[in-house]
Amino acid sequence: EPAGKPACPTAAPAIASSALPLAAALLRIGPGFAGGAAEPAIYADVQRRLTTRLEASIAELPTDDFEILYSFGRALHCALAGASAGEAAAMWTDMERVLTTAPATPFAGAIASALRERPAPAPQMQRILRMLDDHPHCGVRTGALTLRNAIAADDASRASVALLARSALRSSCWRLQAQALTVLRRMGVEPDTGADLPSFLRTEHSFQ
Repeated sequence: EPAGKPACPTAAPAIASSALPLAAALLRIGPGFAGGAAEPAIYADVQRRLTTRLEASIAELPTDDFEILYSFGRALHCALAGASAGEAAAMWTDMERVLTTAPATPFAGAIASALRERPAPAPQMQRILRMLDDHPHCGVRTGALTLRNAIAADDASRASVALLARSALRSSCWRLQAQALTVLRRMGVEPDTGADLPSFLRTEHSFQ
């Protein structure tokens, strides 16, 4: 996961519809998230599509193109961060619907990352997090734990995160185990000594 917040390109003042398919538009603006230039009009159109029709936008994208997935994730982060209150509410609803109708969606990681910047209201957020917890991809489940830790705002929620992190130590996913150890160490919580961790995680985290 990239450190820090992704930079958002500058959108054109007037948002006009583009004739480009969304996948092609995402490829065109991709360099703008990596220090290059993004065409302002195309970027503005992508932001409009993600803000006003997120579920439909996701449905038209290929699921196996890394460049498109990368650009979509960055664009979604920027769209949600810059959305009005009403637009954000519609986007959260679309995110929840996507995860409900396609639990294994490859766009789940992008959704989790965007929600770190602007979480949904608590009840909705918990529903979304439960679906991310059950995602078949290890990286998404790791992102869900990271997200839970990032938005924990009180002692009760932090205690819940610690409990989930200790449970995650028994996962077969090394990445999730590593993140669980990181979360517990930062909280000052001792890991469960009965967890069967691989040797490199025991050494790296001084697990005894």
